[in-house]
Amino acid sequence: MTTAELPPAPTTPLLGEVSVAVLADGVPAAFTTRPLPGGLLRLDVTAPDGAALEVRLATPLREAAGFWHPACGWSRTLLPDWAGRMRASLVNGAVAGCLYEASGATLMSFAALDPAAEAEVVFGVSEQARRFVA
Repeated sequence: MTTAELPPAPTTPLLGEVSVAVLADGVPAAFTTRPLPGGLLRLDVTAPDGAALEVRLATPLREAAGFWHPACGWSRTLLPDWAGRMRASLVNGAVAGCLYEASGATLMSFAALDPAAEAEVVFGVSEQARRFVA
């Protein structure tokens, strides 16, 4: 998976057309998945303490109309992947997002449970791959 400003990373199919790349300090990291009620999927990552953790998700762009996240306000346009940034911490926002169609149908959504003290969410349209990445 290629995202602007980040080196390519190997991907694994996750759910439907969504793929995932999980890295700890820039190296592929172990993860497991577990189905949850309502069609949800839990992703558990194993990484050494203190490792810089990256979870990259990607899905085909299809008929995407917007991307919501806790800091977006009324601006929900699809940004290029080099421009989409959001910072979250225990006291400011949450690591969560939802890519949706004009009908309101969800194409991809995510949320982090027990995030680190501070996290940066990089998101947007990968013009190179014609996919939405987060």
